[in-house]
Amino acid sequence: LHLLQEEPDRVARLQENVRVFCAALADGGVEAESETAIVPLIVGEERLAMKVAKELERQGVLVSAIRYPTVAKGSARLRVALSAAHTKEELRSAAARICATLGSFRLS
Repeated sequence: LHLLQEEPDRVARLQENVRVFCAALADGGVEAESETAIVPLIVGEERLAMKVAKELERQGVLVSAIRYPTVAKGSARLRVALSAAHTKEELRSAAARICATLGSFRLS
């Protein structure tokens, strides 16, 4: 709480980062919407979510694959956690990698 009082601009930076990241995903054809620093990307199939998360980690993008029983069967998702410390360049790069990876796995 002290940190937020001392640096209130962190919250504004985080909110802007969420907007930038979601817009970059949308530019790449991936629907994403969030009001918080956690951006869920619905994948559907559990195995696909695991494969995509593993490939993204190989590329240097850390996302969590969330699947049953944490979420309903067939609604597996990637969980992207953003911070105020991410740069716009990092966010756009990560979004581009996510879009490309999701696209390649969905086509195969």
